[in-house]
Amino acid sequence: MMKKPAFLVSMCLSMGLLYGALPISAEPTPAVPLQTGHDISPMVDTGWVKTWGAEARLYTDREKDYSPADSYVEVTAEKKGWDTVYYEINLYREGYFNLRSVGYKTGYMSVGTKERFYIDDFLSKGSSGEFRVEMRLYTERKDRDQYLGEWVTKTFKINH
Repeated sequence: MMKKPAFLVSMCLSMGLLYGALPISAEPTPAVPLQTGHDISPMVDTGWVKTWGAEARLYTDREKDYSPADSYVEVTAEKKGWDTVYYEINLYREGYFNLRSVGYKTGYMSVGTKERFYIDDFLSKGSSGEFRVEMRLYTERKDRDQYLGEWVTKTFKINH
């Protein structure tokens, strides 16, 4: 029988919770907006996190939970350093024992990018759920072993 601490570490690793972006310093780097006029304080923001390969942050477009009036989740990714990187951004729905991807975007960015996930595509009217966003960065698409790091937001609620 597996001991409880080893089981918890195993479960966390299989869910991707223990690897990835670990802060190098407790001092947060001041945020630099992707565009001028950025006037929200996002509720779901990883803050600037430096990994062994890149410094980046990931955040959503709302200060509170998404309401039935919202039609999409807008995710902004920003980075410092490195010229152009390949990104993968996943929107996950939290389940009892698992995460289920409900949206996936990829591309290249040099400073930052915005992606939209339309709520009608993954959530029926009158329902709600807990979600989180994850971003992985690589030096190039074709060479995904050049992994730069992973950023994961805290969970947020969508009411549709």
